[in-house]
Amino acid sequence: MSREARREKNNRKAFPAQVSIPAVRNAQSPKRLFELLTLREIEQRFGLHFKLVYAMAEAGLLHAVQVGGKGRIYYPEWELRELLERSPSPVWAASAA
Repeated sequence: MSREARREKNNRKAFPAQVSIPAVRNAQSPKRLFELLTLREIEQRFGLHFKLVYAMAEAGLLHAVQVGGKGRIYYPEWELRELLERSPSPVWAASAA
């Protein structure tokens, strides 16, 4: 099998059928990058107790992210900021300041 035939075969395995190779080559990096925070970092930055963060995640207001299948859970900073800015709750609003 020639080198190009092997490369073509590998490319077909690596990418779904609907994605063309030129589209992948021309892809841009995401414009909106955000930081993932641990419960300790959330408490330090925003003054939120971990039980409040758990309650927001359980209510579906905040996404919990587990990176790489490890035990630690992270929470997106931008979601926390948006929640704290739009919230009518005096507890959350005071934490955002």
